[in-house]
Amino acid sequence: MASAPIVMLGMTIHTDATSEEIRNFKPTNSNFYTNRLGESLMQITFNRDSRPPGYVFVPAGNVYITRHCRRLTNESGRSVEAVYRGKSQKKLAKQVGIHVPEDVFEQVASDFETFETRGSEKLWRRLHKNYPKMPLVDKNEIHHAVSSRYSNPGGKSALNELYVTIDSYIRDRYTAYKLLNIHKAQDTDAFSEVRQKIRKTIALWRGEN
Repeated sequence: MASAPIVMLGMTIHTDATSEEIRNFKPTNSNFYTNRLGESLMQITFNRDSRPPGYVFVPAGNVYITRHCRRLTNESGRSVEAVYRGKSQKKLAKQVGIHVPEDVFEQVASDFETFETRGSEKLWRRLHKNYPKMPLVDKNEIHHAVSSRYSNPGGKSALNELYVTIDSYIRDRYTAYKLLNIHKAQDTDAFSEVRQKIRKTIALWRGEN
C-alpha cells in the first residue's frame, strides 16, 4: 500500500506508514507513534545532530543494518528515533536515517560484517562452480558488481540475478553493443551478433566448449 503523509506539530511528514496506520495513529505524546512493524515509541526529529545521550545516527540505505538496529533497539525496551529532512519549497520531508543506541549499532555492524563475508564467500563459490573457465579478472569484476548492488551478495535475490549481471557484463565489455544504433533497423544483424557473442562467451566460461 502506498505511503501517506502524517501531519504532526503543524508539519507534513512522509512516513512508511499506510493510510490505515495513519487513521489508527494514537500517539503517547506529540512525538511518538507505532509504525507498521509494530515498533512503538518511534520519536521523530528533523535534526540528525541532536540525538539522545548514547545514541548514534545511522544513515538510510543499508536495509540489513537499519532493520536490525530497529529490532534490537525495540527488543531492549528503548526507542528508535526517525530522522527526517525537513520539507522545503522544492522537496518533501524525507526520512534520512535513524538514531539508535550506540551499543546496538556496534553489535549490528559487527553482525553485518560477518553476514557480508558469508554472502561474499557464497557468491565466490557459485562463480567458481558454474563458471570454472571464467578469467579471474572477470570474476573479480562481476563479484564487485553484485556486491555493490546487494547488501547480501550471496542471497537469493543476488544469485537469481547473477546470470543477468554476467550477460550485461559480457555485452558491455566484449561486444560492440554500446556503439550500435538501436533506432536503425539495419542494426538487426549486429544485435544478433551481440547475442551470439554473449552465448558463446557464457558457454566458454562454463567449460562447455
